Formats: sequence, C-alpha cells, structure tokens
Amino acid sequence: MRNFIQIFDEISKRISENIARKVDRKQFLKTILASAFTGFAIFFINPIKGLAASHSWCEVWKRSGQGCQPPRGKFCSGCGSSKCPSGYKVSYAWGYRSTGCWCIPGSGYDRVCCDCTKSSNVNSPHSSDCGCSHIIRTNTLL
Repeated sequence: MRNFIQIFDEISKRISENIARKVDRKQFLKTILASAFTGFAIFFINPIKGLAASHSWCEVWKRSGQGCQPPRGKFCSGCGSSKCPSGYKVSYAWGYRSTGCWCIPGSGYDRVCCDCTKSSNVNSPHSSDCGCSHIIRTNTLL
C-alpha cells in the first residue's frame, strides 16, 4: 500500500511541475482576478432577491410603466425571496386567482408583483392585505 502512495505522489508531483512550467503565472493571476471581478459584478447587479422570483409567478403581463399597485396601495414589510413575507399567504382576492402575482416588463429586468394577506381566507379582501415586489433580471454581463 505504501508503494502505491509513493508512486501516486511522484506522478502527481511530475504532473504539477509540468503544468507549472507551461503556465504563465501573470496570465493565470489576470484570469483569476478577472473572473473574480466579473463574479462580484454579476452578484451586485443581480441581487439575491432578484434571483429568487420566477416568471412562473406571472399570471398576467401588464404594460411597462403601470407599476406595482398592491392592495389598498400598501406594500408589505419583510418581503424577501418568496411571494409574500413570513406570516402572510398569497391573496387571490384582488383579481389574480391563479398565482396571486402579475408581471411588468422593464428595461433589462421584469418586475413581479404579488398580493398578500394575513387572513386564512385568501379569496376575500381584508384590511391587512398588502403586496410585494420582486425584480427578475433579464440581462447579464456575460
């Protein structure tokens, strides 16, 4: 068993040395740094919140410029990566009976808007109803 480990070690050293001789260190570092910069740029342009929303939530597509108009003009606090914040359910009382959400196209992004309620009766309007808005990026750097 020990011979196998020694042989494997020698082979891996030879392979590593051959690769090291052929690779230009400056070019390697440039490539790594450029990739890291691009990755950070994409992350900050496409926030996590925008990655979680889905076009499958879009029951209706409205014209650009109409904006998200949540129930009673009130946005929920705590909107995260799901349709509604914790403690809320999707409301079907405001005209979107299939998904509770509608979408609006933008320049380089689409906005997903969802109706939410705290009530267990999701088919009737309530005074506590509110809405959430999510961004789905449609353009990328790559």
